[in-house]
Amino acid sequence: DSKRGYDHGVFVPLKLAFPNGEVPTLQLSLNRNLDPAMHFKAGQVLAKLRDEDVLIIGSGQLTHNLGDMGRLGGSVARYSSDFERLVDNIIMADGVDAETRKTQLLETLPKDPLTKRAHPREEHLVPIYLVAGASDMSVGAKKIHQAWTLQTMSLNTYLFA
Repeated sequence: DSKRGYDHGVFVPLKLAFPNGEVPTLQLSLNRNLDPAMHFKAGQVLAKLRDEDVLIIGSGQLTHNLGDMGRLGGSVARYSSDFERLVDNIIMADGVDAETRKTQLLETLPKDPLTKRAHPREEHLVPIYLVAGASDMSVGAKKIHQAWTLQTMSLNTYLFA
């Protein structure tokens, strides 16, 4: 639909990173089944674009439980910080081979009870699978920004190799 604008998951990060809109942008939609492995494979297909200096951005949120948002007191919800630590241990760990990291990301993370609590619906988590698929999984990601809002919403930003 040529009249539909960018989704807020595209518009907001790009407006912050490139306020003058100087970067050509192509928005991709998630598949409605939200399957982690399928989105990882899509990332692998897109990986070759990195050789052409194409920036691949996955925009979602590390934690996104709107039902608990702002209701749990003044500090970050324990399950949210535990989920952040779980994801960090998977995507940032040093000395982990690519196949082990991929297995942890695609098999362990989706089945962990923290995942369902942090993401009652997965559409804000699925972009991490696509970006990870486009990355060099033998190298841990780097956390380049960490922030929380409304006790359950992690606004972390990760840079994948």
